[in-house]
This record gives sequence, structure tokens and C-alpha cells, in this order.
Amino acid sequence: MNRNSWSTYSVFSGHYDPVYAIDVEPLVDTASKLAHEFRSMLSDRQAEMLSDWIQRASKCGIEPLKSFVGGMKNDLVAISLPFSLPWSHGPTEGNVNWLKLINRQT
Repeated sequence: MNRNSWSTYSVFSGHYDPVYAIDVEPLVDTASKLAHEFRSMLSDRQAEMLSDWIQRASKCGIEPLKSFVGGMKNDLVAISLPFSLPWSHGPTEGNVNWLKLINRQT
């Protein structure tokens, strides 16, 4: 097993445990907190908190997350709109996905 596999393996429970991973690896805890905050900001439409979140995420030490934030910074105006507008593309995307599924089956 590689190091990453062992870091999530709990000797006590005998299986892979994400809570144990958070205890063992602080970056997992950081990533988890930032992801939950992002989800909460989006669902609660808290656009005013986005710039603070971007600052913290860019300094977190997690390269994939820093890359994600770097992409967000390039088009911040478009990124901030879903945090403040009441409209959602969810139903449209759901219908498109459903149509693609039907198209693949025929």
C-alpha cells in the first residue's frame, strides 16, 4: 500500500475511514472544511463571502484547490453570479442529461 492508502486506514475499525483520515492528515480536514464552506455559500447565496473564501483557499497548501481558485480568479465576475442570483441552471441541465440518456439508448 502507498502512503495515501495507509493514511485513511484505521487500525481500530479495520477499514478505510474518512474521519480517521481527517485526524491523521490535517490537509484533509482543511479541504473538507473549505468544500463545505463553498457548498454552503453557494446554496445560501452568500456572494459577499466568496472573496474571503478565495483568499483562504489560495493559501491552504493544497495544489488542486489552489489551481481551482486560480481559475476562479480569472473570471471572478461570472463565478460570483451564481452566488447572488436567484436563478439556477439545475433543471435545464437535468433535462439535457435526460435527453442525452434517451439519445444514447436509441
